[in-house]
Amino acid sequence: MDLQQLKYFCTIVENGQISIAAAKLHITQPPLTRQLKLLEEELNVDLFIRNGRNLILTDVGYMLYKKAKDILRSVEDTEHDVMLMHRRKINTLHLGCIDSLSSYVFRTFLHKYSGNNTHVCFDFYTGDNEDIVEKLTDQSIEIGIVHSPFYQEDIYSSKILKDPMIAVIPQAISAHTGDITMQNLANYPLLIHKNYQSFLENSLKKHHTPTHHIHITNDFSLSYDWVKYNLGIVICPKSSFVNKNIHHVSYCNIIDDDIPSIESYIIWSKKHHLSQTAENFLSLINNCKSNAPL
Repeated sequence: MDLQQLKYFCTIVENGQISIAAAKLHITQPPLTRQLKLLEEELNVDLFIRNGRNLILTDVGYMLYKKAKDILRSVEDTEHDVMLMHRRKINTLHLGCIDSLSSYVFRTFLHKYSGNNTHVCFDFYTGDNEDIVEKLTDQSIEIGIVHSPFYQEDIYSSKILKDPMIAVIPQAISAHTGDITMQNLANYPLLIHKNYQSFLENSLKKHHTPTHHIHITNDFSLSYDWVKYNLGIVICPKSSFVNKNIHHVSYCNIIDDDIPSIESYIIWSKKHHLSQTAENFLSLINNCKSNAPL
């Protein structure tokens, strides 16, 4: 029994007649009939019940069909992985990152990696957590960087950052500096990324403060214009805004038991091998993440 026989067998099953299967396979009918007979003789079973030209699977034939499909699918996946790794030998780092962390990742990790690997090009994708996990699953990227929580099935992860939540306050709106509570912010227009909406709203409700001033976005880049044009206050992880050189704003740590720090993770697939380029980047992050400044 070999892969070609299994392919022939599955094609016969899926078309119901040897003549139709032969046409699909671009071969004549006699050799296909012969291959089916050899397969049945080797296994010493009847795979089909013959009903004129039509072929009906026996129980053992159905079991073999399911197994054969799994085998052929595994072979296709292996061929795909091999070709993908071969293409990646051109030294391209395929990386995805949530948009609110992209600036931090560039200045903390990519800058150092690029300096030590001048032959490597970057294919850099940004989006939200769901986007990054989806890109990782379909192999558009090899490594992703996300906030918790995220979908974890078939994914390895390593924490790279524990990020406090801050309020970015335009001085035209308030002169407040230093630490602040969510209750202090309740009467200001607040812009919040959808990822943090639930626990921030719950914190305000716990203190019986209104939530009608909350604005939600799924595009973190809007946050910079929000404070630049004095539209309100942004609530976000600290790494999202530091070193942005936005003038006339205060960065205030939020002190509230209901507001957790945001953990960030580097993730990669359990199902697919990493290229050497990606392995090197992963190694760099693991070596320097403990000293990575905000």
